[in-house]
Amino acid sequence: MLDLKFKHQIYKTFGVKEYWIVNPQEKTVDVYILKEGRDTLKGVYLKEKTIEAGIIPNLKVDLREVF
Repeated sequence: MLDLKFKHQIYKTFGVKEYWIVNPQEKTVDVYILKEGRDTLKGVYLKEKTIEAGIIPNLKVDLREVF
Protein backbone atom coordinates (compact mmCIF):
# COMPACT_ATOMS: atom_id res chain seq x y z
CA MET A 1 0.00 0.00 0.00
CA LEU A 2 2.89 2.36 0.64
CA ASP A 3 3.84 2.02 -3.02
CA LEU A 4 0.33 3.09 -4.09
CA LYS A 5 0.35 6.14 -1.82
CA PHE A 6 3.70 7.17 -3.30
CA LYS A 7 2.41 6.71 -6.86
CA HIS A 8 -0.77 8.67 -6.15
CA GLN A 9 1.35 11.60 -4.97
CA ILE A 10 3.73 11.46 -7.94
CA TYR A 11 0.90 11.30 -10.47
CA LYS A 12 -0.87 14.23 -8.79
CA THR A 13 2.35 16.27 -8.60
CA PHE A 14 2.97 15.86 -12.32
CA GLY A 15 -0.65 16.48 -13.31
CA VAL A 16 -1.48 13.01 -14.65
CA LYS A 17 -5.13 13.45 -15.66
CA GLU A 18 -6.17 9.82 -15.44
CA TYR A 19 -4.50 6.67 -14.20
CA TRP A 20 -5.51 3.08 -13.63
CA ILE A 21 -4.36 0.81 -10.82
CA VAL A 22 -4.60 -2.85 -11.85
CA ASN A 23 -4.95 -5.48 -9.15
CA PRO A 24 -4.32 -8.87 -10.79
CA GLN A 25 -5.10 -10.85 -7.63
CA GLU A 26 -8.52 -9.24 -7.16
CA LYS A 27 -9.06 -8.89 -10.92
CA THR A 28 -10.08 -5.25 -10.57
CA VAL A 29 -9.02 -1.91 -12.00
CA ASP A 30 -9.35 1.32 -10.00
CA VAL A 31 -9.65 4.37 -12.24
CA TYR A 32 -8.60 7.75 -10.84
CA ILE A 33 -9.02 11.17 -12.43
CA LEU A 34 -7.36 14.44 -11.47
CA LYS A 35 -9.95 17.13 -10.79
CA GLU A 36 -9.21 20.52 -9.31
CA GLY A 37 -5.79 19.36 -8.10
CA ARG A 38 -7.15 16.25 -6.37
CA ASP A 39 -7.10 12.67 -7.54
CA THR A 40 -10.60 11.23 -7.33
CA LEU A 41 -11.69 7.62 -7.65
CA LYS A 42 -13.87 7.45 -10.77
CA GLY A 43 -14.72 3.80 -10.25
CA VAL A 44 -13.65 0.26 -9.46
CA TYR A 45 -14.14 -2.07 -12.41
CA LEU A 46 -14.52 -5.81 -12.05
CA LYS A 47 -13.20 -8.48 -14.40
CA GLU A 48 -16.38 -8.67 -16.49
CA LYS A 49 -16.63 -4.94 -17.27
CA THR A 50 -15.40 -2.70 -20.07
CA ILE A 51 -13.60 0.52 -19.19
CA GLU A 52 -13.72 3.59 -21.40
CA ALA A 53 -10.77 5.92 -20.99
CA GLY A 54 -11.73 9.46 -20.11
CA ILE A 55 -8.81 11.18 -21.82
CA ILE A 56 -8.20 9.02 -24.90
CA PRO A 57 -11.16 9.10 -27.29
CA ASN A 58 -12.54 5.71 -28.36
CA LEU A 59 -10.23 3.70 -26.08
CA LYS A 60 -12.12 0.83 -24.50
CA VAL A 61 -10.63 -2.06 -22.56
CA ASP A 62 -12.67 -5.22 -22.06
CA LEU A 63 -11.40 -6.64 -18.77
CA ARG A 64 -12.54 -10.15 -19.74
CA GLU A 65 -9.65 -10.05 -22.22
CA VAL A 66 -7.22 -8.79 -19.58
CA PHE A 67 -8.04 -11.19 -16.77
